[in-house]
Amino acid sequence: MIASNDPSELLAKWVIQLRSRPPHERSTMIAGLLPLLANEAIPSPLRLAAAARAIESLPDAITAIRDIVAILSEGLPAVQKLQRLRDLQNRVEKSDALDALVDEAANEFVESCPRCTAVLPHADMVKHLWHEHRLWLVDGKTRRLDRIAQMRRAEYAHHNDPASFETVAELSERVLGQWAASTATPDETHALLTAAGQRGVALCPDCYADVPPALPPLPPPLALAGGRLAGDGHVVSVVPRVPPRLSATLVAAATLVLIGGFLHLGIGVVLALAAYGFTYFFCCPGESPDDAAITTAWKTLAPSWADRRQAARWLTRLCLTSWGRGDPLERANTLQFLVMRARSQLEELPLWAAAQSLQIHDSTRFGRDGPEGIAKLVGRALQGDRPAAFAEYVLAAYLSQPRPAGEWKRLRILMLAAAFAAGLTPRDVLAFAAAAPHVARAFTWPPHQLAMLYGIWTHQPSRPWKRIDEAQTVFEVAERSPQRACRLLLEEPGLLLVCTTAPELEEILGPVLVTLGGVRIGSETLLDANADIRMLNNGWELLIGTTRHHLTRPLAPEWVQLIKGWLRFRSMVLGEYPTLYWNDEVRVAPRLLAPFIGVCAECGCRCLPIVGTVARRVDPWLESGH
Repeated sequence: MIASNDPSELLAKWVIQLRSRPPHERSTMIAGLLPLLANEAIPSPLRLAAAARAIESLPDAITAIRDIVAILSEGLPAVQKLQRLRDLQNRVEKSDALDALVDEAANEFVESCPRCTAVLPHADMVKHLWHEHRLWLVDGKTRRLDRIAQMRRAEYAHHNDPASFETVAELSERVLGQWAASTATPDETHALLTAAGQRGVALCPDCYADVPPALPPLPPPLALAGGRLAGDGHVVSVVPRVPPRLSATLVAAATLVLIGGFLHLGIGVVLALAAYGFTYFFCCPGESPDDAAITTAWKTLAPSWADRRQAARWLTRLCLTSWGRGDPLERANTLQFLVMRARSQLEELPLWAAAQSLQIHDSTRFGRDGPEGIAKLVGRALQGDRPAAFAEYVLAAYLSQPRPAGEWKRLRILMLAAAFAAGLTPRDVLAFAAAAPHVARAFTWPPHQLAMLYGIWTHQPSRPWKRIDEAQTVFEVAERSPQRACRLLLEEPGLLLVCTTAPELEEILGPVLVTLGGVRIGSETLLDANADIRMLNNGWELLIGTTRHHLTRPLAPEWVQLIKGWLRFRSMVLGEYPTLYWNDEVRVAPRLLAPFIGVCAECGCRCLPIVGTVARRVDPWLESGH
């Protein structure tokens, strides 16, 4: 070893020599090491590292290491002494003796709580401050969680150090969630929402904690395949029958062999054809195996379980599975009994909604208007005749099967009319749309379109457009002409009025429609009341903007003035509806939202949780209705 006057090098030399000596000789060298450990000219980290290596070289006994521990903490205040010993403890891989000395120092060091009269050792004081006062002890000072979070956020903003996130996560997941809720971008939130959807929860708008839906969802349909219906531990199975075509072929072949082979071939062919037709059309069952399984379940199990409360979930699943399957007449009486029983039990609301929705769907096979029936069920919930959650369950049952786009658009108009008839304002409708996922699909509209539709519905009795010409509102078309409404709403989702149109004009351009975007004539939509519309070539051509339309017969000049009148009405009257009707007060939404409100278990935020989304906060004014 090279001699040196540098105390740091001397300390390193002593440690190396100590570790190279046999174990029984190491204790005698401690006396020469202690002055170097006490030398403040040597940096503290180096002295702590040397002391740690020395402790690892000595026997694991308090008497062997006490002098080293004492010299390192000599002359320090109680707090700094304890911190020095903990730093030394972190540098030693394992030493029971050192752990005992650190615990002894911690027990000797007592602190007074700044919030109460408690006097406790340091370790117990840390626990006391957290459990009793929700405070953290940082560098000898107490800090609230929100204060620490602010400090870490400031550090992250200044240094952009990801370790700040880890520090906050160690403090509290709620504090980390609050940070994320206030700063996360939509792209950053997407992964959180996907994970929340997989867990079946929403995220609290204040702290991003999990908030389960206040309203449990409908159970899934029963498993149905190959004539086997199964779910909740119960199975209905139908033995597959021989396909009708194969049965008829076998009967015809047997007839041909017997008659044609033994009597006469021509007679055999005729009788074989007759046997094929008779067997195929009259003797073979028309139901598929899946339909037969559904019908069997309603015949055998459903009647005996209809009065059992514990079977409500299975019966609800059976109703959802039966849409478009099985024999409606076989289940009609049982369905009616289920509706009558479930309507008196609030906990069986899903069964009530599923059974009554199935009743309406079954009646469509006999000519009833299905969307109109669903809209009436939803309207009863909006009027208060049934719980508001009934509307969500009815829509969930209806949307459990794929629906034609035109039928769904028409149903939305019918339900909106039911909502307005129940006293909902446009602001009520949009507030209710945030309540649950299927309600959101039905009642989410652009605010300006919703205000225009509300104005049209409000003025249906007075019909201010009558001074221009006769017209049907979109609500009237949806109610009276289902097929036409589906077709027009597919072509023009923003439909407001269907105007009376000259037959020769409608034959070429289609009906004149007043829409959200203007007045639609053929493929063009005009909003400017001063648009260029005129007749050319003695009424055989119609100029709309820059497009010429050739007519099969001359058009009367008054039709041009009529179209211009609709443009002025759309611009001057309907254009004012958003301003007039969007500011109406909230009237009904507080009553409708009550069953859907959830409370965050972490921060107590009252919100409307929809699975896989950031829940919408419920404003106090919305809950109170003021």
